[in-house]
Amino acid sequence: MGTTFFKGVSNIGETSITEVIEDNLVSYIDWGFLELGAFYNIRIASSGTFGGDRSRLRGVADPRYTNGQVWEGYRQDWIWQSGLSQAPEQPIQISGVYVGSTFYPRGSGYHINYKYGQVIFDNPIATTSIVKLEYPHKWVSVVGAAEVPWFRNEQNRSYRVDDPRFLANSGVWNELAETRLQLPLVAVEVVDATRDGYQLGGGQWSRSQVILHILSEDPQIAKRIASILADQNESTIYVFDPDRLISQNSYPLDYRGEKSATPWGYPQLIAPTGDGGFLDCTAGAGASCPAMHLCPDPGPASGASDCAASCVVNADCRAGEACKWFAEGRGCARTGAGALGATCSSFRDCGVQRTCVDWPGGFCTRAGCTRNSDCESGTSCADVGGVRACALDCSTDMGRCRSGYTCRSITDVSGSSRFVCAP
Repeated sequence: MGTTFFKGVSNIGETSITEVIEDNLVSYIDWGFLELGAFYNIRIASSGTFGGDRSRLRGVADPRYTNGQVWEGYRQDWIWQSGLSQAPEQPIQISGVYVGSTFYPRGSGYHINYKYGQVIFDNPIATTSIVKLEYPHKWVSVVGAAEVPWFRNEQNRSYRVDDPRFLANSGVWNELAETRLQLPLVAVEVVDATRDGYQLGGGQWSRSQVILHILSEDPQIAKRIASILADQNESTIYVFDPDRLISQNSYPLDYRGEKSATPWGYPQLIAPTGDGGFLDCTAGAGASCPAMHLCPDPGPASGASDCAASCVVNADCRAGEACKWFAEGRGCARTGAGALGATCSSFRDCGVQRTCVDWPGGFCTRAGCTRNSDCESGTSCADVGGVRACALDCSTDMGRCRSGYTCRSITDVSGSSRFVCAP
């Protein structure tokens, strides 16, 4: 009988693989430029190259608000992220806004829209007010291609705060921020997904083409951005789960564009669950991980596992991780100090490429082996206690087995008889 439901998706609101790739590439590229120092810290009395005051905000006649409520900077894309590790300086944090000579700290009757570079007051202030702010903004705007529809207007000369139209709300400055695309800009488009079978019984490879549209007023700047991005070929990019961000209400910005309680940057988003990120899963419960990840059994401990990126060698993994041998396959996961045969409650307790096999007290060793050469020296690949794993050899030392294990003969995967420590 034919199937009566769609495969590969559990509900209509689930994020598609194309959306996952786009969301993650936007976050990755955005963070990469920040780490290069591609941003400006605008301080009070910061003048533009051609004059003007970059710290001064202009009133916006937004029909959704009363005049005097919305005030915006000359550039959008204010920076909410923090904790850059390579940039020559950190983005300044917005501490408050000046109306005339009066300083209003954060939480004093307004909120910030970081996406559109705006201060929005709860109640209108005089439209003749002089409003100033110290804030950081990005040099390159990075967006999904869906945010670049045909009816948006590319805004040239956005750095020219000396232009009298900036404060006068005329020309392109008379358009709302949502309809202006400030340059330089990178738009990420994911296209042409193809799918091939992964293995007998199910699964598939999904391959997508990615187009990076680069827009700039200066062709040299466009070439520089293109060169930087082209150099990232063959890079391993870790991905977070957007659906989990939504379900846990943990997006960095809320519906107003204001920082949420968790204004995380890309490194925090792609950290494993145990480190506060969104690469978690529940083994055996059908929970999905991003493409090219697996969800390993954590071991005797209950609770969430970590989505583990597929790997072949340790060099495929991040610092603090190893390419572990799980029953589900090879995957990058956090490594502990547990030696071969040590007790454990999770794979995170076990050193180097070992996982925590669910034998009595937990047992640090490699799992998912198919031949003895997959195992460490002094171990053999065998089915023990219902688990295919590398069992500890005890043929020359029967006292090697710890409490709860006995030295007994088993048949390894090659058909040879071995004496190993078994439950």
